[in-house]
Amino acid sequence: SSAAAAAAPVTASALSLPLDPAVDDLLYSHFYESCPYLKFAHFTANQAILEAFAGCRRVHVIDFGMKQGTQWPALIQALALRPGGPPSFRLTGIGPPQPDSTDALQQVGWKLAQFAEAIRVDFRYRGLVAASLADLEPYMLLDPDEGEGEGPGAEAEAVAVNSVFELHRLLARPGALEKVLGTVRAVRPKIVTVVEQEANHNAGSFLERFTEALHYYSTLFDSLEGGGSGAEQVMSELYLGRQIWNVVGCEAAERTERHETTPPSDRRSLAAAAALQQNTPRTTHHAPPPLSSPTPKKISNQSINHARVSRSDWSQLTRIAASDQPRLGAPHPPGHPPINRFPFSFFFFF
Repeated sequence: SSAAAAAAPVTASALSLPLDPAVDDLLYSHFYESCPYLKFAHFTANQAILEAFAGCRRVHVIDFGMKQGTQWPALIQALALRPGGPPSFRLTGIGPPQPDSTDALQQVGWKLAQFAEAIRVDFRYRGLVAASLADLEPYMLLDPDEGEGEGPGAEAEAVAVNSVFELHRLLARPGALEKVLGTVRAVRPKIVTVVEQEANHNAGSFLERFTEALHYYSTLFDSLEGGGSGAEQVMSELYLGRQIWNVVGCEAAERTERHETTPPSDRRSLAAAAALQQNTPRTTHHAPPPLSSPTPKKISNQSINHARVSRSDWSQLTRIAASDQPRLGAPHPPGHPPINRFPFSFFFFF
């Protein structure tokens, strides 16, 4: 577009500059508004969490990447409309420290609390600042008031752990992923939802990373066409451009965009457990429209192929939900190219 062309020199020069988390979150929010995939990822994760929380009166979501909290108003609204009334909902949002020492996490929590109060949902929020998810310990995520003032038969919290585009960054630090998975196991969640990029950007060879990035990000750039205003599209392109720079222009610990395709190797398995069993039943689930459908013309024709296995032993946990693909021949929005490859993968652990 003309707006994108006019901003191209600024965009190119800004790719390698360090950004504070507030600016990074701003670019993320523009990408969220422009690209249908991220809204669909949030919706899919929320649907899984809502199903896991069915019948629970006290629920707790731990979000590994809170950012601006765009995922949670829809879940709060869905809980408010649940038959029998909403549960008591606690949200723990995790984010990086701000260079100006502002409490961005609390500002997000305050907005969510106002929304929850308006629709009469009992809501509690806590923000946790962590430079890396590997710095978290289980006691930081648990409710310090759990059990206080409750009778012996009181219902325990049902916990959900949610991670959208966060775990791949841990691969730059040896042992970090294993540390985080141990922390997740310790809080005994009812469900874990993981969304990651479906791309192989963690190869040692520059040429392999460059080639994969070219194909992968072409799909995302195509999906931005017509998805928002010129300025919003430029900001979204800058968001993706910085990822590309990190994939192809950085090495060692500075290269944090280490996306891996599914199924991951045993060493990189997100469940740190067994590979997906060959005899696991597979189903096709067509997600019903959300309360506020995210750009339905762009995503309503996506079909989700996933497998579900319920296990009580985390050491034997099986990876659930492979990559999502559009139905062959599914219509695509006017002015948008056909979607030949869904760029994100979803994993649900019960």
